Amino acid sequence: SPDRGEAARLRGFLDELEGLHRGGDWGRLARRHAEVVEQADGVLTGVRAERDGLRELLDRRAELRGRLDAYRAKAGKSGHGENLALVELHRVAHDLLWAAPCDLGAATRAVAAYSAAVNTAVKG
Repeated sequence: SPDRGEAARLRGFLDELEGLHRGGDWGRLARRHAEVVEQADGVLTGVRAERDGLRELLDRRAELRGRLDAYRAKAGKSGHGENLALVELHRVAHDLLWAAPCDLGAATRAVAAYSAAVNTAVKG
């Protein structure tokens, strides 16, 4: 993942380019400029990939939160909203989904356990 070291290195390249510009070394400036642009494009690609990965995680968390709310409503509508076992399973899933950082694996398992328990209660 992109880090501060890469940003500092790019700033160093920019300083070098500025020096070449001041010195009028146009041929070397053009070559180094192309290298800097290539480096910057690589860093930008990494940053975008990291951003997209983070967005996917946030979308997954939002999906789990929505599913948890939907099953809570289902439990309430079917008369099981006060079922202590369901209340505890909901609390566990809720706490995981609203924690920072969020353990999506544990939250996924907790929501699955809650939804299965709600479905069992509704059928029973």
